[in-house]
Amino acid sequence: MAVDWVSFGFVNLLQARHPLPADFRARWDRFTAEWAGRPVEEFYRIPADFAPPNCPTTGGFYFPVPFPASMTPTTGRRSIFFPCKQGWTAPTMLLGHGLMSVSDFGYRRWARRLNARGWNAVFVHLPYHYSRRLPWHFHGELCIGGDLLRNAAGIRQSVVECRIVLQQLRRKGGHLFGGWGTSYGGWIMALLACFEPLLQRLILVEPILNIDNAIWKAPSSVALRAGLRRLGITPKTRRETCAWFVRES
Repeated sequence: MAVDWVSFGFVNLLQARHPLPADFRARWDRFTAEWAGRPVEEFYRIPADFAPPNCPTTGGFYFPVPFPASMTPTTGRRSIFFPCKQGWTAPTMLLGHGLMSVSDFGYRRWARRLNARGWNAVFVHLPYHYSRRLPWHFHGELCIGGDLLRNAAGIRQSVVECRIVLQQLRRKGGHLFGGWGTSYGGWIMALLACFEPLLQRLILVEPILNIDNAIWKAPSSVALRAGLRRLGITPKTRRETCAWFVRES
């Protein structure tokens, strides 16, 4: 219990480092007005003018982010590719890490075990983590916070980038694809499964199940809630708050 509260306090301290700008409410209102009534599938669609990357033989997938204007700049490798001996036609598993993950040691072990069983593996660097961490920031510090527009942009980037990787692997002869996500990565893989028909297998480990509760009730979001309420965003607007983070029925 003590460890949990120390962790919650640390997360709230990080969120407090990024107060919402005065114009956030106006930008949020423009965002919700722009997307109101449009299908959620459009939000997670690959841009028609996006130039897909070349598939690597080793190393990783490198490509510009699909929606650069909506993101705080993140640079570096987007994902690491672990091919097995069977090559492109082997099934491939996408590995999505947890929020604020700082070590890929365990994910590399999973990749080796998948390779030994005839699966390729792709370890996805989600925004603001690993090679995409910004200087003087903790891993994932900017992923989840009071800036819901940045949160939404990160989720959108993650899902669309995974779709791009899957479609490139399919063009190289892949025929079976799975997603294995932990916590924040589980959230991404769950959304990916909703919008990408190529994803046929899914393993979710402690995914975020209720974003409404995560924002308005979780002890790790005290600073986040305080910032939103100062700008007049309350639980009464929760449909606006959550619409672009979840798959609506």
